[in-house]
Amino acid sequence: MARQMPLFGPPLNVTSRLKASMREAIKNCRFSRDQVVDRMKALASVEGLGGGRGSTISLANLDAWCSESHPNLIPINLLTIFCHVVGDITPISTLAAPLSGQVIQGRKIRLLIWAENEIQFRDLSKKRKKILSEIEGGPDD
Repeated sequence: MARQMPLFGPPLNVTSRLKASMREAIKNCRFSRDQVVDRMKALASVEGLGGGRGSTISLANLDAWCSESHPNLIPINLLTIFCHVVGDITPISTLAAPLSGQVIQGRKIRLLIWAENEIQFRDLSKKRKKILSEIEGGPDD
């Protein structure tokens, strides 16, 4: 039986989409699954992460974190490690999408900062012109 679509926006359960985005990230990565695990372990060690219950980084756990048939999700503290190693932020973007969020990086961040500054500049320019016209056209105090 098909599940009914939610009435108020996208579903908040991102489990399937997160797992699919992780599988796709691994598929598009230049490293083998074993290399992803090794690199995750090394980076997690440097960052002081991993090793707790359910957050051991192993090939078996990576497979479980990506498997539709396995209920385990990658621990949140290892998700950034995973994304860094595979060079893909799509899994993190998958978490933000149901909340109308978007993860941006690189050029898009600089573009957003520029746009915010441009709007602020235009607002200040309007205020400046208004004050100048009041100075030029108004009576002296």
